[in-house]
Amino acid sequence: MAVPDRDFVLRWRRTSSPDLQPTAWISSDGEETYALIQLRAPDNVPTDREGSDLYFLVDRSGSMAGEKWAKTADALIAFVKATTQQDRVWITFFESTYRDFAENPLWRDALLRDPNFRSLAKLGTGGGTELLPALRHVLGIHQRFSGPRRSHIILITDGQVANEEAVLKEVSGNAVLVHCFGIDHAVNEAFLRQLSGQQRGTSVFLTPNDDLVRPIAILGSRLSRPAFRHLALEGDWELAGTELPDIYAGQVVFAPIRTNGNPSNLKVLGKDSAGRPRTVQLHAQAAKTDLPKLIRMKRRIENLLQSGKTMEAIALAEKANLVCRGAAFIAWDDAEEVAIAQDEVYQPSLKVPSGVACSMPFTEESSLPSAPAFMPGGRVAFMPAARESLPERRPSFFKNKLAECWNAFLAPSSDVEPVSDMVEQLSRVIESVFCPDDAKKLSGIVLDWAKHIDAKHVKDTLRPLLRKCDRDGDARFLRRVLSNFFLALPDPWRTRASSILSALTVKTSW
Repeated sequence: MAVPDRDFVLRWRRTSSPDLQPTAWISSDGEETYALIQLRAPDNVPTDREGSDLYFLVDRSGSMAGEKWAKTADALIAFVKATTQQDRVWITFFESTYRDFAENPLWRDALLRDPNFRSLAKLGTGGGTELLPALRHVLGIHQRFSGPRRSHIILITDGQVANEEAVLKEVSGNAVLVHCFGIDHAVNEAFLRQLSGQQRGTSVFLTPNDDLVRPIAILGSRLSRPAFRHLALEGDWELAGTELPDIYAGQVVFAPIRTNGNPSNLKVLGKDSAGRPRTVQLHAQAAKTDLPKLIRMKRRIENLLQSGKTMEAIALAEKANLVCRGAAFIAWDDAEEVAIAQDEVYQPSLKVPSGVACSMPFTEESSLPSAPAFMPGGRVAFMPAARESLPERRPSFFKNKLAECWNAFLAPSSDVEPVSDMVEQLSRVIESVFCPDDAKKLSGIVLDWAKHIDAKHVKDTLRPLLRKCDRDGDARFLRRVLSNFFLALPDPWRTRASSILSALTVKTSW
């Protein structure tokens, strides 16, 4: 029996339909009308005789090691088996660099006969997750070989990509469809959904404990059976910024739209599986909530952020009372009344650094001289009198970090920072998020790397890394940042770190 790894899982079986089923939920405020449309494709759709070109981008970085990589290899083989004889396949594996499986796109049957393809699991993993160079390479290959043929890019990854905005910008404006498979316990779902939505594709998210073969094989079968393509809305209805995606056999697609006034007619234009023009009338029903409007505004905000129009996105988020990147809200209860304290008490929880004055009563038990204290309104604060010493407590990570900030603030500025200090600071970060044995090994790798690399290069690498670690103390974030750092090191340090991090990936879910 599998161990539960989600808060809630709901599964249901829907009835099959021989034809496309269109539905719409509409809400109106008099001046504007919003609708959420649903298009559900039939399960039995004839196979496309022209075939498609399928471009796979497969992540084989160090974070994909272990069972995750073995299942990915099996799922890729199952996907290709589910395609048709008219389909061609191209495969590019990426980590810190990228490599192609073949020099040309291969027909499905030829690829399945290749013994190297049947033993993909032996290829192994290692390195960082550099998606952008591999994506640029595949887009160039697509332009060279596909031409007018219908084509798809299928990305299989755990989504731990550093330059997300650059990836979205690189593929934006390209007509190729992008489908994303996220495989991890903590997959980067937001980025993969954004990428597939922008490129009119689909996204599927699984864990290494799931059956990866079946859902990936289902998508392989669907892509060769389009039910409704090249969709457009009739009239003045507006999408949130992206085109309607093509619909494949057994698939359900949702799209939020808006228009001015209160129209009663809602139609979708497109082409059926045989390429013939088709018009679909949607059956509209009144929504009892503002969800169609809110969903449409949320999608519009995401589209504005993708286009670099941050201020417009924030203005719309403020109008709709929605949270987005750059916008946040504070809520309070006007009915609740709480007494406000009149006295201000300052009690430092750390040893006061030099340069910060304080005042303490001078007694026989205390030999500290009095000094003026910093207090508002000319008031004077007094440190508590000396008490019987308590058992020494181990300072927390937060207090250590706060003390470091104080010391850095009060210390004289210096442009020369020893490499040893930066390595020691990174070691403390490593010890805060990894178990002692693994932290010791990883710190040793950093120390050995710093001894053999030019000091300037070490500083240029560690300085931005340490700043990034200081900005966010979340353990999961720090583990991800540190893993990317180790997997970007040159060999032999990358190989040594990869073996440690791979074991962590198998034992824990980040």
